[in-house]
Amino acid sequence: MSHRNTRLLAGLGRDDELIEIGPSFNPVAPKAEGWRVTIVDHASQQDLVTKYAGGAVDTARIEPVDVVWTGGSLPEAVPEELHGRFAALIACHVIEHLPDFLGFLRSAETLLDPGRGALLLAVPDKRFCFDFFRPPSTTGQFLAAHRAGRRLHTPAAMFDHVAYSATDAGQAGWSARQLTGLRLEHRLDQAMAEMEGAEAAKDYTDCHGWQFTPASFELAVLEFGALGLTDWRVEWLEPQPAVEFLVRLVRGRESFANAGAREARRLELLKRLVLELRDQADRLLGHEPPPWAEARFGALEAALRQAQDSQATRIAAEIEAARQVQDSQAARIAAEIEATRAALAPMRGALEELRPVGAAMAAMLPVRRAIARLRGRG
Repeated sequence: MSHRNTRLLAGLGRDDELIEIGPSFNPVAPKAEGWRVTIVDHASQQDLVTKYAGGAVDTARIEPVDVVWTGGSLPEAVPEELHGRFAALIACHVIEHLPDFLGFLRSAETLLDPGRGALLLAVPDKRFCFDFFRPPSTTGQFLAAHRAGRRLHTPAAMFDHVAYSATDAGQAGWSARQLTGLRLEHRLDQAMAEMEGAEAAKDYTDCHGWQFTPASFELAVLEFGALGLTDWRVEWLEPQPAVEFLVRLVRGRESFANAGAREARRLELLKRLVLELRDQADRLLGHEPPPWAEARFGALEAALRQAQDSQATRIAAEIEAARQVQDSQAARIAAEIEATRAALAPMRGALEELRPVGAAMAAMLPVRRAIARLRGRG
């Protein structure tokens, strides 16, 4: 099993009931390896074999499809008796194709076990694939699609998918490296033709309707939860060496002590997003990552370092405040000691005045003793 699949399936066993959406010819949890999985795809096994026959795909890996999903909501396609039973829902390179991403997250809540069900995703990072020139999608766009009950991609999405699709050195996906041969794959008039076709379409036409970076994905999930629209939070997100990042979502939306803490978290993710786009620009320009972002994934590590620096600054400020408190206490104690000394000063003066009297009394002591002896004889 690949590292990618091992990571996604961590904590799950072959006795767990799983559902995998759109595995096509590359399932994460193959039935052939003993996984109890319900497979949902847009076509039957035979239709998928026919679709990919003669290409570079190993069609032997295409497994029997349990549910053919061609329209409507996902829970409508999956038999109701299976709702709430699955330990995990797996979807690799799926969410960017769905006209209603928010609706998909809500559907997963219906299908998964409410106590332990996890949503496992592999998501293309738009910086490292043919979506390179398209901006990250926003929560407002996801909300508009969901509120419209969208089942087809918009004509605008179809235009952008064709007009701005790019390859680098002939590849549609690449690693986090310097770019050497970017080119557009389609002419502008082709994009216009696709848009016009989408305006008249009654059936689904495939495209990348959404674009993500790690930070933009986390931000969307956080904001959906904060608005009370979903109950997911990111348990972990792991960028991969090429093309994609992996995500595990679990139930229990992210909570905050107050609105200020929530807004600070949103701002932090937006800053990370800007740093991710800076990293993309640096690779386009052939710039080396700055010294503080020299680790494997550049902008993400830079953001982490900035967070660590911020934490170090806060701790230093707390230490300085503690020192100031200690200095204040020391000054107060010194002042009390000085006041005590001042109060004792008159007593010292009186003692000094008594010193001659004491000396005189000491000098009289032999005389007293002599008198005492004489009295004893008498």
